[in-house]
This record gives sequence, C-alpha cells and structure tokens, in this order.
Amino acid sequence: MKNTTRKTWLSLVASLLFVLSLAHLAFWQQASLKIIPVMLGWFVSLFAVSEQLKVAHTASLTGQHRVAHFLYTNAVERGPENRDALFAAATSAYQLKRHLESEDFFKALFTLSEAATGDVGWLPVASGIRGQNLLYLGQTESARRWLTVAMEEDPLQERWTFLLIEALVKLGRRYEALGLTLQLEAIDQSLHTFWSLRSANLVKTLEQNTEAQDIWAYSVTPKGFSLPVLVGEDRGWRSVKIDSSVKSFRLPAVLNSKNKSRLDLQIGPWKFESVAIETCDQCEAAIGASILGEFRLENLKSQGLNVLVLESHSKAE
Repeated sequence: MKNTTRKTWLSLVASLLFVLSLAHLAFWQQASLKIIPVMLGWFVSLFAVSEQLKVAHTASLTGQHRVAHFLYTNAVERGPENRDALFAAATSAYQLKRHLESEDFFKALFTLSEAATGDVGWLPVASGIRGQNLLYLGQTESARRWLTVAMEEDPLQERWTFLLIEALVKLGRRYEALGLTLQLEAIDQSLHTFWSLRSANLVKTLEQNTEAQDIWAYSVTPKGFSLPVLVGEDRGWRSVKIDSSVKSFRLPAVLNSKNKSRLDLQIGPWKFESVAIETCDQCEAAIGASILGEFRLENLKSQGLNVLVLESHSKAE
C-alpha cells in the first residue's frame, strides 16, 4: 500500500514538473536555460539526500556527468556532513577535470568529524583519487602522502602504486621508487615483467652522487619494511627487508656462493664498505641492527602513513 501511494505521489510530481517545464519554456523563451537549474534544484529538494545520490549515480552511469555533478554538489549543500555526498562530488569534479573544486571537496571530506554520516569503506579509494588529483595540480609532495595511504591499504592495487612511483620520480626520490618496483617485481607475478623493466629503467637514472637524503621504506607485504640494496657490483639491486633481530646483514647462500664473510653494500644512496655478512641456507636477505644504527629512524604510522623514514646521522646533525 505504501509503495503504491509513493508511486502515485511521484507520478503526480513528475506530471506537474512536465507541465511547468512546458509553461516556463513558453514564457521565458531565450532565458529558459537560466531557469532550468533553479527548477531542477527545487525538484531534487523533494528527495532525501540518500535518494538524490542514487539518482545522481544513475545519471553518471548513463554518461550524464554534468547532471550528476550538479546533483552531487546540491546534495553536499543539503548534507555537508554526509561522506557519501562529499566523496561523490569530489570524484565527479575530478572526472570533469575541475581539479581545484575536487580538492576543495576532498579537504571537506577528510576533515569531517566522527559523527558524520555515510560509509567509510571507500576512504582508501578517496585517498588514491585525491593523490591523483593533486598530481594534476602539481602538488607532488602532497600527492605522495595520499597515494602512500591508498597503496598501504591495498598494496597490489597497481593504479595507486604506479602513480606513487610516478610522484617519487618527479620528486627526484628514485631510490624510493626503485624500492617499490623491486618489492613488486618479487611478489606480483602477474606483472613481474612490467615491474622488472621498470626497475631496470630506474637503475639507469639513479644519481651518481651518494649524498645522504632521507629515504622512506615502504611495506607492500605483511613481512615489514624493505629497502633497495646493491649487494656487490655483480648481484644487482634487490629488495631487502629490515630486521633488527639480525646483527649486521643476512644473505641467503644462493646470493653468496663464494661464502664471503664481508661484502660492500649500497643501501639507497648510502655506501657501506666491508660489511659483515651472515650467510644461511633457508632465509631471506635482511638489513640488521648494526647498519640500522647508522640512521635516525622515524615511523610515520601515527600520521596515517605506514612508512619508516631513514635519515643518516650526518644529515640530522
């Protein structure tokens, strides 16, 4: 009974809107286009915000992106504390290449209080789209942070990882980019060749100087943080995890066939000569405590980022 009454009511409203549309087209003539947004705004106000978002979503799916954006923006005006409305408005503005407007909506979205309404499950996606939008705006450092949040939530989401690597290269942080591609080369078998070629290209563009800079260590698996390491000149760059339980530097026997007790290493831009090596048959390569002692370490997890920042003591001083 309720559904029948509701359909009847909506039918009457639609009929009234149609009649009014004909009347205003006849009356306003050339000015009619200016009146349409006013009438549309009046019409959508008859719906609850949640229903309005469904109508906007349907419009977007049918390619009516400008209509959808109007409806999303209007929904934000009616429900400024609604996460769903803000996310939809920010995303539609991005799709329409209104990047400044999109960033305004994202700022509002990520400053909402816990009491705000709407879903929070898509926040990692919102972080990624915001990072991509910031890349278009030329705010590369901010883009790096938001793309890092998105990637950490879904490390094998190639879209965010690829964009993060792009941001790192633009910032001149090629060792960090290399660290990511090496990790993905090892674990993402579906795109192994792609990441392998990306790693090779990055190695060719590494700066020749080894002046210390801070390096972000990322974690794309539950195993922990990893860094790019050059083990001797003949073994190439590898992704090596950080493990403070290891004394110095651990290397599997397959990578130390000559069973050397000391090797030269390069970790990111930093070179270490004659490092003591622990060799084992069944283990993973790991950077140990004595090497980590050469750096100032800071975990940024409290800032929403799951990264470990390494900075040489010489630079910190």
